[in-house]
Amino acid sequence: MTRVDLYGVVHKGLVAELFEVTALAARTDFSDTDAAARTLVRIRGLLSLLREQVDAQTTFLLPELDRISPVIASDIRSDHVRLRGLEQTIDALVARAEGAPEREMRSYGYRIHAQLRRLTAEHLLHMEREETTVNRALWAHRTDDELRAIRTEMISSLAEPCLEAWITLVLSAVSSADRSEIVRELGLENRGARS
Repeated sequence: MTRVDLYGVVHKGLVAELFEVTALAARTDFSDTDAAARTLVRIRGLLSLLREQVDAQTTFLLPELDRISPVIASDIRSDHVRLRGLEQTIDALVARAEGAPEREMRSYGYRIHAQLRRLTAEHLLHMEREETTVNRALWAHRTDDELRAIRTEMISSLAEPCLEAWITLVLSAVSSADRSEIVRELGLENRGARS
């Protein structure tokens, strides 16, 4: 029997975006002002998605995990703090790069790319913990209906532009079979979502 997984498909979208943005930063000639600006916008978009995901988990999922296993919840919160620190480092580098003279842009590009690689590596480890340790705890103590209710709360909390960005991200990162299932399960048929 397949259980409701609050992480799997969201992580597929985030992993795809982490890899794509990191690769984009590697390919970008940061001395080209226009190319650098486009890449920095994409990086800011990634950071925004990562913040939104942690905020939703903190509000809706971690309180549930606190009741099930305070130790696991504490470990996940520690991961989130570490990841937020890396994201803030990248955000600060992006802000400095946006106002930097052209001659300094390549240096910022290298530093941003290095931090994106580290962020991606840390996120992969964190996501694996959520998909294994956290899911096992949730599945042992919550029914699929209870997990669906948590997912519904998380989705309902997102503002429309943010929700559209998440839907696009996730649906672009999964197989057509998974896409059809997600569209059906979340009732997205009437939203014009691709199936």
